[in-house]
Parts: sequence; structure tokens; C-alpha cells
Amino acid sequence: MKMIEVQQCLREAEWKWEVAEARKQGFEEGYKEGRQSVITTAAKNLIKLGNNKATTTAQLVFLFNLTPNQAEAYYAAAMTQTKA
Repeated sequence: MKMIEVQQCLREAEWKWEVAEARKQGFEEGYKEGRQSVITTAAKNLIKLGNNKATTTAQLVFLFNLTPNQAEAYYAAAMTQTKA
């Protein structure tokens, strides 16, 4: 193999790796944004059903395997969005 061919193969391998990493990152970002949207929507719906803060956050913890602090943050975000 000539040096130019080796360099071309290396560039192609690097390009394929970069594309794979970009896809992975895009998937992870999309998943995270989608999950956040689903949890916030669930919190808004629980609030609209008349649930109080404690019940709503407990349901979020149970349904989405969140920490209590995470659930409270989603509750606060949902309260802000429902008032707007």
C-alpha cells in the first residue's frame, strides 16, 4: 500500500468515527429533551387533575425514577408553564 492510500484509509476511518459520534450525541440530546418534555407534561397533567405538590412529586419520582429534588424541579417548571 502506498502512503497516500494509507492516509486516505485513515481519513475515511476518522470520518466514519466522527459521523458515528455525532449520531450518538444527537440521539442522546434528543432522548434527553424528549424525556424532559414528557416529564413536564406529566407534571402539568397531574396538577390539572388537582393533585397537590407532594402527590405530584411523589408520582413523578415513582413514574420516572427521579430523585425528590428532580421531581420538585419538574413540578416548579410545570407550575410556571401552567400559569403562563
